Amino acid sequence: MPTQTISTSIAAGANAFPILGQQYEFVNDPSTVQIGIVAEATGVLQTVFMGSDLVQEEAPVIVGAANAIAIWPDQYLVSENVYGGTRLKVQLRNSSGGTIIAKTTVRINAL
Repeated sequence: MPTQTISTSIAAGANAFPILGQQYEFVNDPSTVQIGIVAEATGVLQTVFMGSDLVQEEAPVIVGAANAIAIWPDQYLVSENVYGGTRLKVQLRNSSGGTIIAKTTVRINAL
């Protein structure tokens, strides 16, 4: 099962797109895609698209310890079956007054 974790530093008031340009931005085969996001402080909001489907409307990201990644299965809040060629898009928005590091993990299980 392909898995990728991306660490993103998000400045105060900024947006970040952690999967953009990464190896698993496009899913090759029909698959179940699971995404877990953990931030080191409160204030990060996530929006997730899989293809043209809005899978997660803007919502708070789980807060964990510094350098923590999402724990399977409890912190993988987004899971969707997708077709081959589907583009994954995650937008992270920092609504706080300081820079926050977030870790986005993508798991792909071919069907």
